[in-house]
Amino acid sequence: MKSLISSLLLVTYLFACGTKDDTPEEPTGDSDALVCMNKVTCIDPLILDLNLQTEKADGLITNTVDGGIWHTTVDATAGGAFAATPDSFVYAAFVDGGLLKVNYGDEEALESNRWDIAFRRFIIRLNSGVSGPGCTVATKLPAATDFANVVETPATAAFAAEAFFTAEPQCDLIDDGFDIGSPATVLSGYFQYALGNPGCVQMTGSVYIVRTLSGRHVKLEVTHFYNDTAQATCQSDPADFSTMGAGAANIQLRWAFL
Repeated sequence: MKSLISSLLLVTYLFACGTKDDTPEEPTGDSDALVCMNKVTCIDPLILDLNLQTEKADGLITNTVDGGIWHTTVDATAGGAFAATPDSFVYAAFVDGGLLKVNYGDEEALESNRWDIAFRRFIIRLNSGVSGPGCTVATKLPAATDFANVVETPATAAFAAEAFFTAEPQCDLIDDGFDIGSPATVLSGYFQYALGNPGCVQMTGSVYIVRTLSGRHVKLEVTHFYNDTAQATCQSDPADFSTMGAGAANIQLRWAFL
């Protein structure tokens, strides 16, 4: 009888918690964001213009932490907006244990508030507004803000949800200004194309504060689109930069809870 009860308890626990691959850690903090579930507008144009998929992306997320600062690498190499057979974005949630991958395909993610942020190639989108049903929003801090010096959210911070489509019924894509059909997401200012070498994706050093699905505030900077060596060349000497062996779309972030 004792063995039977133990087995039933184990089955109940697994049913409630899901698997490590499919379910993020339970978010921490108290916030209405945990029950936020908004109606996503412009779904058909979103699926078409961003070439959203049903298959889950294989890309992994790795995390290390040093003194409360997380250093995260996201394998966002799964195709691009115009690839013949791209995978979905890589979806993730900010939790105490790092940036945790949430194993969704694109269309499944449009019905979930359990992710904060998604990556594919150079596009980074949040779960809010026209991008998803959640309430993860962000604000960009003033130019030349030093990541290390950000210790709290400014009282004047104006958080924004994703709004890269015009209102229904038009639902016209608002692009990021680079004329390649990519959306103007809240975080799209993290990069720029180098003058004289548009194949070189430079980091701008922009620092953002993200308010997560659990209501916590995260300071965040995207530091790399390429591997360390290639990104350094792209930043300092774009004329000598080559995409060969650069490890494009292995995005590196540094972030911390405030």
